[in-house]
Amino acid sequence: MRLSNACVGLAIACFIAGCDPRSDGSASNNANGLAADIQPAKSSLPTTAQAFASAMAANDAYEIESSKLALQRSRSPGVNEMAQMLLREHSQSSAELKAAAAGTAGVSLPTAFDPERQKLFDELKSADASRFGKAFMDQQRTGHIQTLMIVQNYRSAGDNEALKRFAAGLQARIEFHLARLNATSE
Repeated sequence: MRLSNACVGLAIACFIAGCDPRSDGSASNNANGLAADIQPAKSSLPTTAQAFASAMAANDAYEIESSKLALQRSRSPGVNEMAQMLLREHSQSSAELKAAAAGTAGVSLPTAFDPERQKLFDELKSADASRFGKAFMDQQRTGHIQTLMIVQNYRSAGDNEALKRFAAGLQARIEFHLARLNATSE
């Protein structure tokens, strides 16, 4: 199932406004601060090959490690199923990114979390057991909305054709992940 542009637009608008589109429209507390309010301005979205590749590599690394953590700590079958899917698909997109970046002169991929994702991972590690599933799912929703914005922007304003093709192929998967995240119980 593919999200319509209107649904994606609504999700992004709600994200920017700080509300949860599944709630009564009031501001979301993001699991009492466990998920960061990531609201990149259009001007801060990456348009260079290096910046885009770095953002995508950091995102994949976070998705992989947080999903491994969820599989260790979550007691929810829905969260565990989501974590397994994210682990599998982000491992695949990481390999695809490496292949796309390999043919791009001057692009290197980071091997560690960026400070933003390290903070998110640390918050997730310290979440108590009763709130872990909600914290994980909230972080995933927020992160996937941010990633969708980055991918859409790079597709239209990016400077490298191989990475623009990578972004184009990734967009439908991100939309699918968002749909699954919104349909999965915590």
